[in-house]
Amino acid sequence: MNELSHIIMFHHAGGNAAALNVLEKYFSNFNVSKFEMPGRGRRRQEALLTDVNLVIKDFFHNCRAIAR
Repeated sequence: MNELSHIIMFHHAGGNAAALNVLEKYFSNFNVSKFEMPGRGRRRQEALLTDVNLVIKDFFHNCRAIAR
């Protein structure tokens, strides 16, 4: 990874990471990661999570993976 700071984006309720594409161009001086919930967008084959605690655990797991 390069020396740029990292920014993590989460899509809105009911959406997917594609909704963040329009914002990504404004953060060209950052490493940008766009997270997607299971059951949405690229992860639509996975079971949709309806428990907010499971959603948070999923996002936390993905944040840790980026930090490595």
